[in-house]
Amino acid sequence: EASYCGNSGMGAGVGEGLLIDECTVTHNNFWRYSPGWHGGGAKLIPWFNRSTVRNSEFAYNYGPGLWFDGSCNDSVIEGNRCHDNEGPGIMVEISRGCLVRNNLCYSNRNGLPGIDLNPLEGKGYSPVDCQARRVEGGAGGNGIFISSSPHTGAYNNLCYRNESVGIFAEWAKRTSADVTDYGKRESAEVAMSTHDVDLRNNLLVNNGGAQ
Repeated sequence: EASYCGNSGMGAGVGEGLLIDECTVTHNNFWRYSPGWHGGGAKLIPWFNRSTVRNSEFAYNYGPGLWFDGSCNDSVIEGNRCHDNEGPGIMVEISRGCLVRNNLCYSNRNGLPGIDLNPLEGKGYSPVDCQARRVEGGAGGNGIFISSSPHTGAYNNLCYRNESVGIFAEWAKRTSADVTDYGKRESAEVAMSTHDVDLRNNLLVNNGGAQ
């Protein structure tokens, strides 16, 4: 269990073939770091490749529930419950070839008004307007959010009663330090955008935005 952490409840990266199974990740980022920077339930970055997160609960976090970010390629997200997060239930960003299946994402909501901490702005902790971050970032309270992530598959997920969109896939051309040699951890900058995404057999019900 990873709960009531000041920033993210769980983090991982620079590896492959890793497994997160039957974990409980709740009530994290209570210090209110900007989720547009880093914060929420679990943020996996970078190079969390060919790995699996399954049968776990990500709930009541300030920020995304489960966040794959920055070349977390060819990984599987399955059988998780992601609910009541202040951000998307599941977020796949700048990663290719991920499979999102058999997850339950509900009651995730947009960020509330307030002040976030952002250590990237100037020295120390500069305040950031939470509402501005939500509007500019676009993540909001989606059930599943796919951003700049080609060849993503989302199958047999149930997304309901989310404040924003059930499943949201945005194009958003980005660049990523993609790994070219896993043994040496060598990387090269590559262009990433959302294309060749396959969404099938998902049930999207009573979401506040588009289904």
